[in-house]
Amino acid sequence: MGNARLHHTIPVALDEPQLRHAGHGTRRYPALVAPYYRVSYLVVPPEQFAYGAWTASLERRAGHPVPLLRQHVHTNPIGQVVDLHDDTDGLHGVLVLADNDAGAAALDQIQTGAITGCSVGFNPITWTDGPDKVRTITAAELGEISLVGVPAYPSAGIIPPAPTPRLAEARGALNIMAVTRPKGIEELIASTRALARP
Repeated sequence: MGNARLHHTIPVALDEPQLRHAGHGTRRYPALVAPYYRVSYLVVPPEQFAYGAWTASLERRAGHPVPLLRQHVHTNPIGQVVDLHDDTDGLHGVLVLADNDAGAAALDQIQTGAITGCSVGFNPITWTDGPDKVRTITAAELGEISLVGVPAYPSAGIIPPAPTPRLAEARGALNIMAVTRPKGIEELIASTRALARP
């Protein structure tokens, strides 16, 4: 739980065949990795990241992917994080699950909603401590990103896809049928529910 501070980073590499499904939607997940100016009280002292805290670290990485782990366990990587970039609300990236047993297990957990949070493993470089005892990290070295069940920052995690117009229509029809429920419509409701699932 929370953000892991790294005293050292273990290099994690995945072979290209393990990422061969990287271009397919089911193994790529956009995520808000670390929000800016959101205080986490799950760590001591409470902390937040300032905008641009990762800029120098990303420049040093020069576009190289960051290891994707589960619960900060370095021995069994589940993929990589690519396309890391700053946005106004925080550090964003795309989680790419590996085509191996660990990646498949993570995919199942994501699809069931069991684990969708993100947490960063990092070394703080510079920070300020405010009068409210909140630490603002102004520069940090990014070591890894993990999928976690309970992120230190509630907004950190996989970004749910926006519903398509067809899905929105199906959900609207389902809501109307659930309220009116004409006789003999249970089978139609069940089939519409199946259609409306994301």
